[in-house]
Amino acid sequence: EEHRCPYKCDECGRRFTLKGGLTSHKKTHLSDDDPLKKRFPCAICGRIFFQKGHLNMHKKLHSDDEKE
Repeated sequence: EEHRCPYKCDECGRRFTLKGGLTSHKKTHLSDDDPLKKRFPCAICGRIFFQKGHLNMHKKLHSDDEKE
């Protein structure tokens, strides 16, 4: 697995295939008051995302629910 997932988290040992995955993951180890740990909460349901793009995709689920 090491050759397929070359990027390893120094904190927990979790491995990633892409450097960006490791970079995003490292934020989970930051303290809650660390300014690097940005959070994007959903105003509708309160679910929290660490990437704005994930929040935007999630919001589409709510708009689909309203159409039904």
